[in-house]
Amino acid sequence: MKRPALPAQEEYRLSTLHALGLLDTPPDERFDAITKATATLFGTLCALDRKCRMFTPEQRTLLDQLGKWAEAEISLIAERLALPRYLGHLLGLLTEPVVLADADGRVQFANAAASSLLGYRPEELSGLPLTALIHESEREKFVVELAALERVPSDFASLEHSAAVLCKNGTRLAVMLTLSRRIAVTRSVTTMVLRQL
Repeated sequence: MKRPALPAQEEYRLSTLHALGLLDTPPDERFDAITKATATLFGTLCALDRKCRMFTPEQRTLLDQLGKWAEAEISLIAERLALPRYLGHLLGLLTEPVVLADADGRVQFANAAASSLLGYRPEELSGLPLTALIHESEREKFVVELAALERVPSDFASLEHSAAVLCKNGTRLAVMLTLSRRIAVTRSVTTMVLRQL
């Protein structure tokens, strides 16, 4: 059997799907509901058809509602994808040093103020464990504080304490740390704000 040719716009289609975050993602209940509704109403997983069909007024209304539903879901996904970029932009504008870490405690973002204070370029900070930024004399205390933060039974928790951070050049710097943990849907994000003492 001859394999069908790829559509002319296949690269564009794939890049759009990647940009929307729709490929290689876990199942999404909302889109699954749309797919099931489409299959139930029209006997297909896709409402696109090259053959002209006659729809009843009720079917047209259902198609219209289905289209609005799909548009709303795509808009929500677009907003969800835009929010991290917007927050990154906002954090970049802050004059206070801010470092964001993932659930494993690795730096995912550091604003210009944090890079400047610690003497690292942003790309050097990315992927570093948060503990690498704490002076060795205070790392154990820092790990205990992070563990305490994780045990707080809340979607959002924070604590503040003085600490010594370790700059890239080896300088010990006294700061007031504000540690915040936020559980965002499926992952935890830790924010560390530094104020030089």
